[in-house]
Amino acid sequence: MTRDRFGSTSFLIGALVSPLAGLTDSAAPMALIQALAAAGALTGFTLLTRGRLTAGTQK
Repeated sequence: MTRDRFGSTSFLIGALVSPLAGLTDSAAPMALIQALAAAGALTGFTLLTRGRLTAGTQK
């Protein structure tokens, strides 16, 4: 059930953002959307894994 929601959310966000990418004839809006999505993914990953990943730690 959770996987269904993640998939649906992905399509919903794509449907909402896709008209913004085609506002002008240049690729600037698309590049901005991709950069914001990458920054959001990095922020989410960092917040969700904070304190769990440490470099060079061996058991």
